[in-house]
Amino acid sequence: MLNETYLYFSNTVHYILFLHIFLATVSRLKKKLNDLELRETEEINQLELERSLLNAEFDSETQKISKAKMKIALLRHKETRLSGFYEELQKEFRKKLNEAQSRISTIQEALERSPENNVQLLHEQLEIERKKFEDMEFNQMEEVKIIYGIWFIGFIYKLNIYFQI
Repeated sequence: MLNETYLYFSNTVHYILFLHIFLATVSRLKKKLNDLELRETEEINQLELERSLLNAEFDSETQKISKAKMKIALLRHKETRLSGFYEELQKEFRKKLNEAQSRISTIQEALERSPENNVQLLHEQLEIERKKFEDMEFNQMEEVKIIYGIWFIGFIYKLNIYFQI
């Protein structure tokens, strides 16, 4: 009986020791599993945060592109209007130039047909008309430079603002 009690006690101690080791292992594995789940949750949260930030940045850039496209369309429209305005100025200037050339031609023809006493007067008129013609040409070139200069400066300024250069 002592032997049986010893065996029973020995088996019970081994069994309790086995259970204790088994429970410690299960506890350790459970803690590792909890740690892994916690780390997984943290990484998922981090990825969701990064995705949110990237989506916000993408939306912001998309809005900037959309605004830039609208501004470009507006600038093209303004350019078209200015081109039309410039063409009208060109037509008006050509008309004035043709009129001035016609007056010069008329005076030259009159000068060629005129007697000596009118020659001096016609010569003076011819010089006056030539001077007016040259002034008109010069003023037209200056107007064109100013118009395109103002337009170009405005265009560059707006590009800088729109694209924040």
